[in-house]
Amino acid sequence: GLADDVSPAPISPEAWGTVARDRVTQAREGYTAIADQAYPAFRAATEGSGQLVDITKALADPRLQTIWDDLTAKSGAGIGLVGRELRAYLKMRELRNLPSGMADTGLIDDILGDLKAYARTERGPIKVVVGALEKQVQAATALAGPEAVEALTRGREAIRNRVRVDAVLDALPDEPVKVFNRFVTSGGTNIEGLRELVKVVEHTAPDLAPQLGRAWLERHLDPVLSGGGFEKAQTFR
Repeated sequence: GLADDVSPAPISPEAWGTVARDRVTQAREGYTAIADQAYPAFRAATEGSGQLVDITKALADPRLQTIWDDLTAKSGAGIGLVGRELRAYLKMRELRNLPSGMADTGLIDDILGDLKAYARTERGPIKVVVGALEKQVQAATALAGPEAVEALTRGREAIRNRVRVDAVLDALPDEPVKVFNRFVTSGGTNIEGLRELVKVVEHTAPDLAPQLGRAWLERHLDPVLSGGGFEKAQTFR
């Protein structure tokens, strides 16, 4: 009765771990689909309006040169660039190759995407450069009209949500039981992690939290009831 009050259907720790990972993955795919629809709509709206982004100050900013020099040195020192760092380097090269002046809004927004991803893991001038470019994109978008603003806002929100989902997904172990164990630590030391998990899957799995409670009860009730009665009640208590 206690277990049924928590969640109506029995679920094992392993099954819960599988469901949790699947739902987080689904949430990521959902936000990706929103972004994939929003950004083409944004680019179409800005192209139709003819609004451009002024990149003069960004290209002349010595901080951009500093970041470029650092990445170039790392690339040529045998260390190599991978992942977000490599993508940022390639987009920065694309930006630096543009003529100073006015540039296509959609193109600069695309470059900004990888620069922002890199800036999330770095401190220092990259955040300033990204912030300056973002202001220019927002200004051009506002002039392009409400359709462009709505599409960009929708795309930005989807990407922000996907970043949160990625952080949760990256922290999940590969084995389902280990996923379960991660959120039922002694003393509730991972309660913040559980809250974040529940938050990112609230649209794809609203019952995930009570199902975790049911899985926990199933795990602890099994040995208590193994003799056919409730002989090990003290253990459960």
